Amino acid sequence: MDKQEGMYTTLIQDESSAEVPTHNLNIEGNNYLSMSKGSAEHKARRYQIATGILGLLCAILMIAIITLCVRYKGEVLPSAELESLRANYSKLEAAMNELHLDRHDAIDTVVGMERRWHIYTEEIEELRREKENLQEEKRKLQLRITEQGTRRKSWPDARADCVDRGADLVEVESKEKQTYLSRVIEGIELRDPHVWHLTGFWMGLRDIHTEGVWKWLNGTELTVGYWMDGEPNDQYSTEDCAATYLKPNPLKSWNDAPCSTKLYWICEKGQKKP
Repeated sequence: MDKQEGMYTTLIQDESSAEVPTHNLNIEGNNYLSMSKGSAEHKARRYQIATGILGLLCAILMIAIITLCVRYKGEVLPSAELESLRANYSKLEAAMNELHLDRHDAIDTVVGMERRWHIYTEEIEELRREKENLQEEKRKLQLRITEQGTRRKSWPDARADCVDRGADLVEVESKEKQTYLSRVIEGIELRDPHVWHLTGFWMGLRDIHTEGVWKWLNGTELTVGYWMDGEPNDQYSTEDCAATYLKPNPLKSWNDAPCSTKLYWICEKGQKKP
């Protein structure tokens, strides 16, 4: 292999030095909801104890009334004392009813917290699955620069090189993947960087069958593209293959070019063959 004419292309590897940002949502969220849930349960227990105490007081007052009735059997209980007993009993009864309502409110709060806890744990599980999917996607995207006999190739020759490696030209299904690719090619030293139209990287995207209908190599029609302003324009009716370029905005970095143009390219393993 000629070291002086090394070709920068990219292949997916299983190891990566890049980190996937994660947050300890599980610990922080669990602590918060556990504290909230414990507070609501404590409140319910407090109301339950208070209700029991008031119930006991009502029973004592009832015993006192019965005792007075026995004591004053056949006599007329002083009206002032009778009214005082009635008033105290009414107050205790009202307080106990209020505590019953508060206890029911506290129980409803606990039930509501348990429901929210269930929803939260489901959300945590969903985030965990998304994290695992992102990590799997990251493994598929791990790229390393390798040297080839030539630095640039036409779209057909670039694809043939990928196929020889058990891969295919890269497909971009999300803005996260496009942003990642931009970060990767940012670290590649390109030949003739001032000739911008020769600094692109071929992707597995073209519209050779129907002009304007861009399709990936697996036959999927493009729905969201990250084209430069004014692109694709099919200049001179010869631009049928797509490449991504290093631009300040990675979501505006695609350009259509003649498939015979010699550009760099990106291979990706795991692509479905058409």
